[in-house]
Amino acid sequence: MSQSARAFGMVIGGLVGLVFAAMLCGTIAFMALVEQHLRAIAENSGRTPSNASSGARKEPQMTDDWKDYR
Repeated sequence: MSQSARAFGMVIGGLVGLVFAAMLCGTIAFMALVEQHLRAIAENSGRTPSNASSGARKEPQMTDDWKDYR
């Protein structure tokens, strides 16, 4: 393999990697934007859980109920 072909492959690989990273970051940003809009819609409709307006996420409480299913 010639030196120029190797350099060409590295440039193309780098560009493909940048495009992939940009698409992934754009998708994550879009999903965050959609989440904010849905939260605003829910707050305006009055149908929010008690912890939604504070911005803090709350994990569900774990119980020992699963032991009854063994």
